Amino acid sequence: MKRKDPNKQHVETMIGEDVIISGELKLSGGAIISGKIKGDVITSGIIRLTTTGIVEGNVIASEATIGGQIHGNVRAVSYTHLRAHETSLPRVCRL
Repeated sequence: MKRKDPNKQHVETMIGEDVIISGELKLSGGAIISGKIKGDVITSGIIRLTTTGIVEGNVIASEATIGGQIHGNVRAVSYTHLRAHETSLPRVCRL
């Protein structure tokens, strides 16, 4: 049986393209965001923002992969990956 790497982060939450959330989003695990968040996204897990995803606020996560739009700042403990087709580049800070 294959053992899971304890350092590998998992995604527990998926937010679809048709979803709009107004307010701060706090998670304990990772998330894939394809919809729109009007508020900060805070998690100790990973964030994957797809090409259709929009965050109107700050993102704080252990890792962040940004393929959509962020109208705010990104703070990632490990790393932040910005996709090449980005049109709205956020200010990125490493903690």
